[in-house]
Amino acid sequence: MEKDGLKTVEMERKESGVLTPVLNDEDPGISMMADNGGHHCQEVLNRKMDFQPGDKVVYPGHGVAEVLGIQKMSLNGKFSSFYQLQIIGTNRRVWVPVDNLETVGVRSLVPLEEIPFIYQVMAEHRLVEEQKSWFRKYMGILSKIKTGSIYEIAETYRDLVHLSREKTLSFGERRVMQLAKELLFKEIAVVSGKSEEEVAREIETILLN
Repeated sequence: MEKDGLKTVEMERKESGVLTPVLNDEDPGISMMADNGGHHCQEVLNRKMDFQPGDKVVYPGHGVAEVLGIQKMSLNGKFSSFYQLQIIGTNRRVWVPVDNLETVGVRSLVPLEEIPFIYQVMAEHRLVEEQKSWFRKYMGILSKIKTGSIYEIAETYRDLVHLSREKTLSFGERRVMQLAKELLFKEIAVVSGKSEEEVAREIETILLN
């Protein structure tokens, strides 16, 4: 399938253990794959499109992944090159067209020297606009997750944590907050070489101030 000129391929593990490719026609940043087993500009500049096997990248909406290699695959009778990605911490593999990396939003990990700026974002306390309807507010925070930007994800997690102290979050808000937490903590942990528990303690301390 194709949507807005974008094709992505996922791998689905059958009961036999064989991995088979399945086209994913959803927006890659918003689909929730079931697990079977001035800074924003700098972030764009830090993207590179010539990833090599073993490189760590970020796949929007799903987090840190390892590049396993490049494969030629036939889709709709046409051969194209795909990066084969393994989502870290899961057995999920994703195939992303080499020519569509920028469209999909795949990027390199945030540089280590940018982590203090991310923590600076976490230290800010901005009020969430309550005048918006629940649906519009939910779609707004979900769209931040879809960008794949660690700064947008940090803002989303920060705002929802502060909001949770003022009221009971809806199911959708709790779901997005958990997703933002997982994406944020994982990337910072991989980049800094710390455990996710250490990162969690650092961020929790920042958010308590």
